[in-house]
Amino acid sequence: MSEWRADPFGRFEERMFIDEQSTAVVRSGGIEQIDTVGGEHSTESAEIEPLDLPAGNATPTVDRAEASPVPRSNRSWVFLVGGLLAATAVATLGAFLLGGGEKSRDETYLAALSKADLLSEFAADRAAIANATAVCTRLDAGDKPQGSTVDNIGVETYCADYLDCFKVLSERTVNGTFSILDSDSAGYDDGDSCEGEGGYGDLNASTQVVVKNNEDKLLARTALGTGTTYLNGLGCKFRFIVDLTEGEDEYLLKVGDRGLIGYTWDEITEPGRVALVIG
Repeated sequence: MSEWRADPFGRFEERMFIDEQSTAVVRSGGIEQIDTVGGEHSTESAEIEPLDLPAGNATPTVDRAEASPVPRSNRSWVFLVGGLLAATAVATLGAFLLGGGEKSRDETYLAALSKADLLSEFAADRAAIANATAVCTRLDAGDKPQGSTVDNIGVETYCADYLDCFKVLSERTVNGTFSILDSDSAGYDDGDSCEGEGGYGDLNASTQVVVKNNEDKLLARTALGTGTTYLNGLGCKFRFIVDLTEGEDEYLLKVGDRGLIGYTWDEITEPGRVALVIG
């Protein structure tokens, strides 16, 4: 706490005290100065002694030659220090708020994924955040403004400029069948487990079903699984499931090494359309 008190050393009208300690800041006649006379102030609390005032309560005169005019920086040193501290506090608070803004945006995105029950699609929170920023980067590079619901949530949070034109692509589970008709397998009961024999020996539970686009990008992969007999054992039918996303020009499906069959989105998602037969 700072306050003006009568100068206990008697050279000026008043002297500034801070926390009960005298300082070199003085004033007389309303003019502030720095007391430059040696031994003019103490680092200890000064004992205030009464001044010998002239009769009639006249104001004592001061030889202003004893003190130099106070430079602006010295006269306001208390306020300068306070200003520097305030500026530092503001800068620190600003840095904190800026950092917190980024953190809040990440938290908003993760909360939106969790609410949509989609956060479990990622192994870690940072993987989800990395995916969202990658989507925005691709859009900035000129990619089509389309993607999954997860991508849409990322766009809404990190690059909302694309939100109005962003198309959320449909996601569908496609049920397909692959059947072998082989007279050599006759005699089995319907519903028995089966697999390809002879020239179809490569078709079994572990045979891969692959779906790619026309740029050879992998869209889905699964295995045929165990087949079951039908038509009094003349046929062996495998059932498989793949999850696909709208947006490709063509969906190319391949079972083992048996060649490619192309579908449009409407075709491959039509119930019962993916029903392949060989033999």
